[in-house]
Amino acid sequence: MKTAIQQTDIHAGSDQIKWKHGNFSLKAAWNCCRVTGNRCTWARLCWKHCRSRISLCVVIILHNKNLSFVNLQKRGLPVTSICHNCYAGDHSNEHLFYHCGFAVEIWRGVFDLLQLQVPQFLSLNHIVDWFLQNTMTKSLKSKILNGIFPVTLWKIWSSRNAMLHTGIQEQSSHAVQAIIWDVNTYLNISLADLLIVFGLQFFFLRYVVC
Repeated sequence: MKTAIQQTDIHAGSDQIKWKHGNFSLKAAWNCCRVTGNRCTWARLCWKHCRSRISLCVVIILHNKNLSFVNLQKRGLPVTSICHNCYAGDHSNEHLFYHCGFAVEIWRGVFDLLQLQVPQFLSLNHIVDWFLQNTMTKSLKSKILNGIFPVTLWKIWSSRNAMLHTGIQEQSSHAVQAIIWDVNTYLNISLADLLIVFGLQFFFLRYVVC
């Protein structure tokens, strides 16, 4: 250290602040200090077109940090791992949001309501990939689908919590109706506009009016 100081050529005059990374900004300074990881591809599905509390819940779910029974067992808590919605699988995120019969009914109901063919999903990750591929544009349809994804995950999770604490399982048709209303309200569009986008009249009478 002493040798380095002695070798430093010091000139008389006022000090100057220099930034060797292009134009200085707080963002540039922060990027030089922080350690960044891989870019999260599904982030735009969570934060753009739904309420912030739903976004936060979905981020926790997609990071597999929510308090499913399987995750609670990993933390050493003595709980059963059986799904309380269908009693036909373990209470993991993969089962709860995709394989569970209740979740299957909700996904099918949402796609039927939007008059879209249900894709051949193989896992929760495939659901995420499908919504990423179909929300690339700035069209109203993309915005609606972008809102549908997080609200549907959140609704499945909140219905699970209600079933766990009250013992009453919500009907999937009511859950689908609530999902559409939530997306519709947040995007501040009328139900008629939403249905026109997807060419719906029959499902409007079936799910909304009745």
